[in-house]
Amino acid sequence: MAKFRFSLESVQKYKDQQLDQAKSEYAEAKNAVAAQKALIEKMRLEYADKRQHLNEKKAQGLKIRELNEHQRYLLLYQEKIEDEEIRLGQLERKARACEKKMVDAKVESKSIETLHDRRLDEFNAAEKKSEENFIEEFITNKMFH
Repeated sequence: MAKFRFSLESVQKYKDQQLDQAKSEYAEAKNAVAAQKALIEKMRLEYADKRQHLNEKKAQGLKIRELNEHQRYLLLYQEKIEDEEIRLGQLERKARACEKKMVDAKVESKSIETLHDRRLDEFNAAEKKSEENFIEEFITNKMFH
């Protein structure tokens, strides 16, 4: 009985490696998005705390200069949050691109795998037919000898 050899085995290995790499890149991108979301949430909570602290100080009485300093600080902090939100958008776009790359790699890998399975089925069918022919010939030869 002959052994099955898939002529595109090296291509299949290469496509599987590409898929693994794409999965890894996508996981890293998703982790970066999650980390950025956590950072933004933390910054928003800090902003709310600082704003509440300022309101408490205002209620106790605050010099205009101090009030202006606190308001400038809050404004800068808000801008910093907005910058991080822009970065989040960039990271999300990168994650979507990595996801698309992963899906494309998966489709390519699956098509090679499907071809492999089809050729293996064809090989097995040919082997079965060959065995049946051999048995038929053997029986025919036994009957006439």
